[in-house]
Amino acid sequence: MNHDPVRTVLFDFGYVLTGPQDVSAFDPLLAELGLGRVAFLEAWGRHRAGFDSGATDARAYWIRVLSEAGLGGAADWVGAHFDRIMRADLGAWAKPRKAMHALAGRLLDAGVPVGILSNMPPGAGAKWMALWPALDRVPLKLWSGDEGLAKPDPAFYALFLDRSGWRAEDTLFVDDVRRNVEAAAALGFATHLFEGENAAVAAVEDWVAPALSRPRERSATRG
Repeated sequence: MNHDPVRTVLFDFGYVLTGPQDVSAFDPLLAELGLGRVAFLEAWGRHRAGFDSGATDARAYWIRVLSEAGLGGAADWVGAHFDRIMRADLGAWAKPRKAMHALAGRLLDAGVPVGILSNMPPGAGAKWMALWPALDRVPLKLWSGDEGLAKPDPAFYALFLDRSGWRAEDTLFVDDVRRNVEAAAALGFATHLFEGENAAVAAVEDWVAPALSRPRERSATRG
């Protein structure tokens, strides 16, 4: 008897499972240091890829960002206040997308394999799981900084497939960055470019419709 392949769903984390970056999380520190938000965020983004991939040490990253934003003696400040700026960085992404978290929960309840593939600095993934323990149910979560690879490098996607045993053609990859989505599509993934929760939820539900139909019916009967 032929069986349909198991369909799987792979989520990006930042901006897909979390809300948009809340840059106001940095404002108290910037006001204290006399730095402008625009210059800070430009430096933040300019060097982020190296930080997220683990190629740049966290302290070196923040020294570079604050120096370029105009802070004299940035190395001394980071040495004394490293934990503060790391907490602010984490806090900037601390608002979950409720509809996406609920969707992930329904997928897991229905037995749909779910994974996370995210560009995040070393150690950030463990902090996210402490903040949102419900996501710890996701069995495989790869964070770029912990692996020394980052999207859109094809090797990062390949690493996920190798560890999960999933097939690209049976996996829907959801990410908000077009180049990441294009890299996944080139490897054979089905893809959805995240531009809003409603469209993303609909795309995922369509992808795994047979698996979700029964849990939804049971939920309806409970009222």
